[in-house]
Amino acid sequence: MASCTRSTHPVPRYYSFGLWLTSILLFTAATTPTTKGCVEGERDALLDFKTGIVKDPSSRLSSWRGPVDCCRWTGVVCDNRTGHVVELNLNPDYLNNETSIGGEIRPSLLLLTHLERLNLSHNDLSTDGLHWLSRLTSLRYLDMSFVNLSMASHNWLQAVNMLSSLEELHLQDCGLTNLNSSLSHVNLTTLATLDLHGNLFNSTFPNWLW
Repeated sequence: MASCTRSTHPVPRYYSFGLWLTSILLFTAATTPTTKGCVEGERDALLDFKTGIVKDPSSRLSSWRGPVDCCRWTGVVCDNRTGHVVELNLNPDYLNNETSIGGEIRPSLLLLTHLERLNLSHNDLSTDGLHWLSRLTSLRYLDMSFVNLSMASHNWLQAVNMLSSLEELHLQDCGLTNLNSSLSHVNLTTLATLDLHGNLFNSTFPNWLW
């Protein structure tokens, strides 16, 4: 009666190496975040924002050019996986001889709907109130210290109160005088850091703020 015997021929070495290499490549592809360029609509929004900047003595926004991936622009940080802009930091680095930029905050900024961190501090920027902030619902960090917000003094708290995800707020020396405490609902339940130093408020702080 014939008997079955197991083959003793060794697996070719090149086959084993190829299988090992394929496994490594598949594992790497599965665990490495996908790197994408910035979202086209958000790049266009930033370019439109730049058109409102009329003063840039140290050319801080010189890298903001159409053909270049906006995730590589100065002050812009994107999510590596989605390409959405999640941080915009235009605070001048005086140690590197950067100077303030000047101009208006254009409405196109609102198209950055995934923005989590916004730092416009120490710049000469103008705005028609702060009501536009309410549409940046993903904001967790906001710093507009030393930006003249005196024209927004009447409604700044109502606008900020719309940011339910806000954890840190810096509005130092912004020319704020009004602290309207008549809020129908307090939305700032995640706020952990608040800096209002240098503003001359003409009213007392509401109890809920503490």
